[in-house]
Amino acid sequence: MAAVAAWLCVPWAAATMGRVAHVAVEGLVGSAVLVDWMPWLTRRLAPPPPLAVALYYASVLTLLALTPRSPAASIVRNAARPIAAVVFASCAFWIVAAPPGVSWARSRPLRVTFLDVGQGDSVIVQFPNGRTLSIDAGGAASSFDIGARVVSPAFWALGVRRLDYMTITHGDADHIGGASSLFRDFRPFEVWEGVPVPPHGPTRELRALADASGATWRTLQPLDRASVGAVDLLVHHPPKPDWERQRVRNDDSEVLEIRYGDVSFVFTGDVGREVERAIAPGFVRAPIRIVKVPHHGSATSSSPIFLDALGPDVAVIGAGRGNPFGHPVPAVLARYRAMGAAIYRTDLDGAVTVETDGTTVRVGTFLGRRLTLTTYGR
Repeated sequence: MAAVAAWLCVPWAAATMGRVAHVAVEGLVGSAVLVDWMPWLTRRLAPPPPLAVALYYASVLTLLALTPRSPAASIVRNAARPIAAVVFASCAFWIVAAPPGVSWARSRPLRVTFLDVGQGDSVIVQFPNGRTLSIDAGGAASSFDIGARVVSPAFWALGVRRLDYMTITHGDADHIGGASSLFRDFRPFEVWEGVPVPPHGPTRELRALADASGATWRTLQPLDRASVGAVDLLVHHPPKPDWERQRVRNDDSEVLEIRYGDVSFVFTGDVGREVERAIAPGFVRAPIRIVKVPHHGSATSSSPIFLDALGPDVAVIGAGRGNPFGHPVPAVLARYRAMGAAIYRTDLDGAVTVETDGTTVRVGTFLGRRLTLTTYGR
């Protein structure tokens, strides 16, 4: 803009300014090539707190402004410069290290957030003791990186800075599509899988990242149990395979249950009726149960025998608006309504967040729907 204004008065000055701007832009764009040669020069960071950014720039300006002009100014400079330097270093560390936010609450709830990733699944579990578990990192098979562009920013917005556990229910793109980017951003300590599929490219890429970072790789089995503080996690499926899989199968999906007090969450992947019939006897009724609806509400899942075993109070469906599969199908929605379950859909409600202290459940959506359930009287 300055060059345009100068052209009206001094054309040669405008030409000079334009050449300088051109060289500067070319240099800035050209410097990006360094990232291709040395990718370790870059690091994705969670958005820092506004206060940290403000203090960072204030300390930089203070250090630049503290130049000696008089004896009195020198005294002020000598006193203020160390303080500004400490503030600068502290804020720089805060921005780069991205530590988790400080919670002043005496006890935190169990929080489970079902993200809106279109036609796919992605869930983040934040345990009361501060640990975290991601379940799937969905995304369609396309050049759009759902992990880097949607899932990671959503996790950062929820206060997640590091994953303790990461699991992929099965290897379809709408469940694993963003997993590699998510791993790079959050460096989980453990990665879980159900049935290994050795030729599967995305799983091999994720395994290579885990091996390179030293993360533990675990294969889950039915009746595996783990406790994260006061929260229990139980594996219902899949069993150990009878043969080496050469392709991903929906019926090999992990089925996980998380229990906290009187509240149960069930994550079902894309299992179908046969698996539902097999695992239904393994579920014990819970006063309140939240179910991630199998296979995005497909007609091949959510069989009556499975829903009778679960007794869902809340059903969450991960589906894309206007998806070509017609998910969720009307018959499945009717079954959940007949069970008295409150239905939430990421295509209509956006992200769905469920918080509980083990007796009371609070459901909230991005678009403002609210529901509170309590175990009292159940």
